Amino acid sequence: MHKIIKFFLVIAFLMILGCTSHNKLPYDLLHYSQDPYSYVDAERGDSLIVSKIDQAKTDSLSMIRYYSSWSDSMLTDTLTTNKLLAYYQQKVLSLKKYPGIGENKLTRDSTFFYEMQTRTNLASGFNKFQKGIMLEKAHIRVLPTIKPYFLDFERAGEGYPFDYWQNSTIPMATPIFVYHDIDNWVLISCHLCSGWVEKDKIAFLNNDEIASLKLPNRVAITEDRSPIYSKTNEYLGSADIGTFFTFLFQDERHYKASFVKRNEWGFGELIVINIPLDKADRMPISLTQNNVAGIASKMMNQTYGWGGMYFNRDCSQMTLDIFTPFGLILPRNGNHQASNGGNFISTEGLEIKDYDDFIINNSLPFASLVRIPGHIMLYLGEEAGKPIVMHNIWGLRTKGFWGKEGRYIIGKTVITGMELGRDIPKVDKKRLMLNRLSGVVNLFNPVNEEDKKH
Repeated sequence: MHKIIKFFLVIAFLMILGCTSHNKLPYDLLHYSQDPYSYVDAERGDSLIVSKIDQAKTDSLSMIRYYSSWSDSMLTDTLTTNKLLAYYQQKVLSLKKYPGIGENKLTRDSTFFYEMQTRTNLASGFNKFQKGIMLEKAHIRVLPTIKPYFLDFERAGEGYPFDYWQNSTIPMATPIFVYHDIDNWVLISCHLCSGWVEKDKIAFLNNDEIASLKLPNRVAITEDRSPIYSKTNEYLGSADIGTFFTFLFQDERHYKASFVKRNEWGFGELIVINIPLDKADRMPISLTQNNVAGIASKMMNQTYGWGGMYFNRDCSQMTLDIFTPFGLILPRNGNHQASNGGNFISTEGLEIKDYDDFIINNSLPFASLVRIPGHIMLYLGEEAGKPIVMHNIWGLRTKGFWGKEGRYIIGKTVITGMELGRDIPKVDKKRLMLNRLSGVVNLFNPVNEEDKKH
């Protein structure tokens, strides 16, 4: 009898421990400063990380990719068009086999497939080939609906917030190409990705308007939720970091920039907009540790948003938006940022015990990304021989008493070491970020002494 009582007391203790451990902040959030400025090198904080020449080259290449949706090849590249059509046709057909779990946490019935098949009207191909622009920030969806597509709420790492119909968010003023037009939705592509956006958030453009919007001088937003007004003081919306406009001139209070307003036929008409001087800067901003820290600091403690849900950032949206004002436009997801964002250096052949030194010796503070499968982070520097990273993270893998997997939710932008969660009892120590390191990405070539003369 005593053994049975003792057994249940142990079980009760472990259950209490499991419930209370999530109320405990991880050591990293208490020990490491949550201010990016704390990691700026006192002597080199205002020095160029990359030469102005190299930054200009990066900026030029980024702009080519950014404006690629407005290239003539979008009209004639039938291979790309056919692949895109097949992809979205398949997304609809897949609903017949499994229509997913909806917002009520119940599996949908087959009627949803027929609804989407009728609404998308893709059976006979695309019906629109037109260049355009985003009038405001919007969600890019896999299907023309705001309804979510969840997989399994009982499985760790699935269910909320992982809506698999959320491709991304797309900033105001982003160039787009429209392939298909239905009701109040259009199927678009842009430099970030493709997908459906609500039609009232876009305007169609002609080539003359595009030429005016592609002028080389630009102004980048440096603070989230910055108000954008027309010169007649009409509120047009708010812009976040990661947004930029064509610069015209400035007065004592505002940057003046080109934008468009949609007319009654859905086409854009050029207008002049006002951007407050304290919420923007001429682009590209000089790449220094202090300047990167200035942008990064405005994203600290922000709520995690899978695919940009609720206009919050996930890990790769954070890194993308941080570097956009500096003229580097990264790919949208972490995997592509690692493979196409810069020089990727792999940990292949190394032992885990060498990973700390590997990150420190191969990374540039405020100019390198640290990659693990499914997650990407900004490298800030080192403290006591440990690499420090800034990242927007959903949670850490946990294992319960019976081996059931779960998540310790962090759900925001934090600054941590690579062994975040090692002090939390239920966190799976084999799955700590350091143990899963795949490599680092150097986004720029470091400036050398000769470059400093330019």
